[in-house]
Amino acid sequence: ARDDKELDSLCVWVSSQKSKYQAYLYGEQGTPHWQVKAGKWKKHYEDLLAFKEQHGHCMVPTRTSKEYKDLGSWVAVQRMEYRNAKEGKASQLNPERTELLEKAGFVWNVTDYKWQEMYEKLVTFRSEQGHCNVPERYPQDQTLSNWVERQRKEYSMLRDET
Repeated sequence: ARDDKELDSLCVWVSSQKSKYQAYLYGEQGTPHWQVKAGKWKKHYEDLLAFKEQHGHCMVPTRTSKEYKDLGSWVAVQRMEYRNAKEGKASQLNPERTELLEKAGFVWNVTDYKWQEMYEKLVTFRSEQGHCNVPERYPQDQTLSNWVERQRKEYSMLRDET
């Protein structure tokens, strides 16, 4: 009987927390707990702006940096929340926060961003060299060479599937 009372009590508490969270998401109320979270978001956002000031971009390492471990984790969460919002799922990333991040130059999809960056390097290479045949060993930009090789392999695999 005691376990049932504890379970009932836990269910009531969980239900209360869900209601408070939903109210927070939709801006209906801001309990002190959620206000603290908003303060933490603002602090991380300010840290992001400081990172950008120092590095010239908002591409905070999300896995490899001990120095930016907390900020990198926060950045990863913002990207996840953005995906959730785009998919119509619950998200803590409201339109105001999204706009702030976008004004700062935040990159939502790192893969697409890096692909576009490498593509632009290839366009520059082509305008300078007159072709897109980046050598396998290209000391001026080995990352471009590696990227072009990977694109060729992926294209070849795709072509073989059809």
